[in-house]
Amino acid sequence: MNIIFVKEGTLYNALHVNALYNSLLEYYPKARYICYTEDPEGVETEVVPLFKKPKLKKWWNKLALFSREFPVEGKCMFFDLDTKIERDPRPFLYGFNKLYVVSAYWKKEMNMIRHAYDTLINSSVLTWTHPQQHHIWDHFLSNKDYYMRKYRGIDGFIYNEGFDIGKHKHGVLSRTETPISEAAVTSWNNVDFNEINGLQVNKTVV
Repeated sequence: MNIIFVKEGTLYNALHVNALYNSLLEYYPKARYICYTEDPEGVETEVVPLFKKPKLKKWWNKLALFSREFPVEGKCMFFDLDTKIERDPRPFLYGFNKLYVVSAYWKKEMNMIRHAYDTLINSSVLTWTHPQQHHIWDHFLSNKDYYMRKYRGIDGFIYNEGFDIGKHKHGVLSRTETPISEAAVTSWNNVDFNEINGLQVNKTVV
């Protein structure tokens, strides 16, 4: 099992990586832990350097995890750095035979306009088998500048480009704005300020 984190830029630091890593060790003591980053200082996990080409920013770097060139094999899990592990995620994870994502339950009541390229999925917790999902990276590279203009992030890209994806069980992820009791993972996405495990995070609402 490979458990992967992505850290690019200065929004998150090694303390965020290490906190998530140490909280997952209880449930996955034999996993291979990897941080994909340009800045390995202080990171306690194994580090894979960001690809030099193409040079991507922020969340777009998550798509590189599906590249044939990313140095892992077999089952993979990904967790965003703005998440906290509350309990064992395994009962909520459906599988690894394709890309599994989080259902964006907080958008279920929204009146979405389809051509707005919004999304009903979330990529805070992902599972897949490497390199079976390389077509996602290949598709992105085929016209990356267009896709980065078209979509606000990788959630919209994955949701709207017609990939065969699955969804984890309800309760795998809870958002602080619309919480779910007994969820495995808590996310504070879109909250200006939060404190978790003693770490302060300032984040701009998008």
